[in-house]
Amino acid sequence: MAYQYAPKPQTWATDAAKFAYFRDAEAAIDVGPLVADSQNPKCGTDAGHAAHYTAGTTPCRPCKDAHNEYYRGWYHRKAKMRTICGTYAGYMRHKRSEGNACEWCLKAYSEYMANYRAARKEAA
Repeated sequence: MAYQYAPKPQTWATDAAKFAYFRDAEAAIDVGPLVADSQNPKCGTDAGHAAHYTAGTTPCRPCKDAHNEYYRGWYHRKAKMRTICGTYAGYMRHKRSEGNACEWCLKAYSEYMANYRAARKEAA
């Protein structure tokens, strides 16, 4: 069974009833204050977002934006911290993202491939 949040368009009695329904639905949504809270010096930061919840208030728009921006970049920051230049994994990260590897990663890759070829030669 599909959920139906609003009546089908053909069931509206008048256009005025349709507009009143959506106007009331928008008014019921709490988006929080649109300006920063002057009592919170951290407003507009991710820490300010957490402070709003600690105080039991709805975060303001600048704090919500800062929180969203922080978590959008979180995955990319974690990926860069996991792979360090001068390793084979660092070389592969360069190849995936930039295309050209740095000097340290090229050296690590050439050592890795030399060891790989030597191991394959011994196994054969």
